[in-house]
Amino acid sequence: MKTVFIYIKSLIDLFIIIILRLLSNSFSAKSNNILFINTGQIGDLIVSSIILENDQVFEGKGKIVFVVKDQYLQLFKNYNGKVKILGYNYIKYKFSLLYKYKFLMNLRNIGFNKCYNLTTARGILNDQMALLSGAEEIYCLNSNWEYLTNFFGKKLDKKYTKIITKNYFNEYDKNIEVIKTINKKYVQIGRAHV
Repeated sequence: MKTVFIYIKSLIDLFIIIILRLLSNSFSAKSNNILFINTGQIGDLIVSSIILENDQVFEGKGKIVFVVKDQYLQLFKNYNGKVKILGYNYIKYKFSLLYKYKFLMNLRNIGFNKCYNLTTARGILNDQMALLSGAEEIYCLNSNWEYLTNFFGKKLDKKYTKIITKNYFNEYDKNIEVIKTINKKYVQIGRAHV
């Protein structure tokens, strides 16, 4: 019974992606902007903060935006680097189609060349955000679909430009691989050498 419920919910959520894509079918204007999405919990954000600590990799790039849940914005209150931290209301995003549409349109209006879904445990909500961001190239860390059936997880995987770290288990190393895809010339990142 639980599997049937998950299958029906996934089908509805996939239908929402299709509807929202139709409502906002044009890609964003060409830009050099980069979007990072991490809808995970505090541990995921701490690991992904390696991106904020190494904002020198964004030399020559446009706007850099990092999306997190509103409840975690306080973690970044003292951050004053190049990356703009953008919060969203998780409950409204999950249950209000109007809020979701407005939030996604705001992202599309900024215009992104690349989007990176850094959320460790992928689900339909963070996949929606990434896939409907308007970015020309959309990446995710892995195929860890915590909240999806295999059927829907594989369908959504095909919509990404690339899955960056299929065989990595260490979250820190996954985020380093993201930085490498952005700017290969940086050889030392944080405490690790890449």
